[in-house]
Amino acid sequence: MSNGSKSNPDYERSIQAAIEGAPTLPKKYKNLKQAAKTLDVNYNTLLDRSKGKLSYKDAATNRRRLKPTEEEILLNWLKNDAESGQPWDNRTLRDRATYLAGRRVGNKPSKLDPKRAKNFNETVFWDFFDKLNSIYEQYGDILPEQIYNMDEKGIQLGGGRKNDPRKYMYYRGPAQSVQNQ
Repeated sequence: MSNGSKSNPDYERSIQAAIEGAPTLPKKYKNLKQAAKTLDVNYNTLLDRSKGKLSYKDAATNRRRLKPTEEEILLNWLKNDAESGQPWDNRTLRDRATYLAGRRVGNKPSKLDPKRAKNFNETVFWDFFDKLNSIYEQYGDILPEQIYNMDEKGIQLGGGRKNDPRKYMYYRGPAQSVQNQ
């Protein structure tokens, strides 16, 4: 199969030639199967395309959230900020792409876990504040900076890279040197 590879640039042209040649030139190709065999293209792919189905590449282009010009603007914006010492993280990239596209870009926000949603109700809410009041009454005045938020994993003290999972993007283009004049 010399031409049957989808990575071959002539593959699309062969498919188009088979689609155009099969119905209009009955002497050239008896049917789509013969056209597929003669032009060395996958019969099912040829059948799908003859029915109007898009190629994977064309379908992916239609699903893109940003136009190529918007992608270019976003890349230049990223380069400019990175060169000025303000690299982006994933959230910044998503926010800027959303701004350019005029609609949300990226993953949809995750939904609230049903177990958490079930336990987030008015009774539980007021119970928390009743318990907090009883602690204030028992131990006296507690300053706001002495109150900590904690979950089943406990309190994580400190900060730094461990607690900040963000990864920053930098431009890997040619280095620009500054010349003294």
